[in-house]
Amino acid sequence: IYAHQGIDSQRGSITVDGVAAMMLDNLPGQDLNRRVVLVHNDRVYSFFFTPLGDEGDARANMEAFYQDILDSFRFLEAVVVQPLPRPDAADVVETDVQFIRALVNVNMRSGPGATYGIVGSVFAGQTAQVTGAMPDGSWWRVICPDGSTGSCFVVNDPSLTQPAARPEDAASLSDTGEAIVENLSVNLLESFPVQVHAVVRGQLPDACSFIESTGVNVEGTTFHIRMTTARHPNQRCAP
Repeated sequence: IYAHQGIDSQRGSITVDGVAAMMLDNLPGQDLNRRVVLVHNDRVYSFFFTPLGDEGDARANMEAFYQDILDSFRFLEAVVVQPLPRPDAADVVETDVQFIRALVNVNMRSGPGATYGIVGSVFAGQTAQVTGAMPDGSWWRVICPDGSTGSCFVVNDPSLTQPAARPEDAASLSDTGEAIVENLSVNLLESFPVQVHAVVRGQLPDACSFIESTGVNVEGTTFHIRMTTARHPNQRCAP
């Protein structure tokens, strides 16, 4: 790689964690640098060190320091993490329990086990709607944070969760009112006839609400914007 005419590139051999490596000194255009190159598991590793300087105690100490660094390198075995299997629908059985209440903050996981990833939480005093249970009764399947019936589970531990009655606010909520526009920006587009691009900004009532649909009615020069917001009735979020 460094075979340039007129350049004396000194080569030596060295090992890094038992793997043979090539050591190169006097690289082209540089003043006595050291580079160690090796191939391990079909990957090329290259370590570059600063100039070693003239012969003397400082250079000897620096070379010893470099060697200590190389001797400390270790190659770890590659570990391929296999994702945990999600439970089949047949693995979940029906249950008479419709809701559970968390006695403390508990994790909602992507499968019936503590090794599955955390997808949400059920906070102390909050209820979650149950859609099934594992055959041994160790885990509840509950409505996911996005409101879907997916692979979301909460542990069935009497010290953490207990069956609960249907919460009073579990019924669908519906209300209408006027929204407050906090900011309006209008841009005139270069077109004929003239077109206007307007951006209306405001705030939703809480962090769990989202805009489900929008509509615009025009009366003369007045635009009426209608928005429908929604949120899962069993969610409780701070404003």
